[in-house]
Amino acid sequence: MNKQEIEELLTVSEPNCISVIVPTHRFSEGKSEDSLVLNKAIERVKNLMNHKQKPQNLLVSKLDELHKQIDFSHTKDGLGIYISPAVSRIVHFPFPVKEKINIGHHFDSRELLYYKNISDYFVLSVSKKSIRLYSGKGDELKEIVNDDFPRLYHETYEYAPPSIASSNSFSNKSYEKDKSVIQETRLKAFQRSADRLLGKYLDTQIPIILSGGSKEVADYKKITKFQHFIIGSILGNYEYNKNEVADAAWDFMQEFTKRKRAILLSDFRELVGQKRVARGIKETMNAAKEGKGSMLLVEKDLEYKKPLLKKSVTEHVPDSDPVEKIIKTVVEKKGKVTFMDKGTLEDFGGIALILRYSDALS
Repeated sequence: MNKQEIEELLTVSEPNCISVIVPTHRFSEGKSEDSLVLNKAIERVKNLMNHKQKPQNLLVSKLDELHKQIDFSHTKDGLGIYISPAVSRIVHFPFPVKEKINIGHHFDSRELLYYKNISDYFVLSVSKKSIRLYSGKGDELKEIVNDDFPRLYHETYEYAPPSIASSNSFSNKSYEKDKSVIQETRLKAFQRSADRLLGKYLDTQIPIILSGGSKEVADYKKITKFQHFIIGSILGNYEYNKNEVADAAWDFMQEFTKRKRAILLSDFRELVGQKRVARGIKETMNAAKEGKGSMLLVEKDLEYKKPLLKKSVTEHVPDSDPVEKIIKTVVEKKGKVTFMDKGTLEDFGGIALILRYSDALS
């Protein structure tokens, strides 16, 4: 799923936007539970819809139809179903999610924004036979196939054995040495030609992960003009197995993202002493409404525990979730949203807003 498709879901605004989000399993262990969990979530949605003054039979039918399309043998870490009068969409999330259902004037944005914020990346697979370029988003890789890539190496060194008269140990060794030197020279030229073409795709600061054998990767690092784009390497023979490359690249990107968040958290704590941080639900909400925030930091699955009220199911208003409201407000005011791991913002009530300037709360 690309950013444009996610953005389309985030901008939907109409009554009866239904969001059903449930955890699922990638592997056979636990998959038997996935269908049952989703069935129960959908039944809860139907109960909510039936208690409305005007039953939404069309939306219930769309929900059932989308439910039938789900192949539980190919799920990831989470599943989202998004239904409205104009939209029907299934999203497979490559990261863990918490079960929830929402019915409001917008789709629940948290998982969608988290997915959107995952960095795009390239994987450049380097071997002696080929150089392949993949574009990556989450755990999905798409090979770029055009006039530039893949680059295939064709060995053109012609074997010319020494004549009988000169056939001795020295001449054979000399020949093999010459052949090795020529092969090495041609392989470097092959890599340089691919590197020149790679430059066409690097105008948006998208990072690159190198993949291949240790020698091929090391050789490529020596000749590339784009060292500053390379964030790491995946060593191994993945040339003919895109799924293994995708899994390894996604594991690498998750670790890379964790390191970036740790740096961001360290920088964020320095801003606290400069009075450039709003903390907690109330303070963050007020600053967000006034457009004072440049970046919202929020624990991904933060729940605001409100006092229990004696209301019937018909008075259920998911759009009243204050965390969701803050997220939407910051985005509307052109601020950024970064999701943090559970517990990292415990001292700030799980949510904090970096302000555009000092003393913005005064």
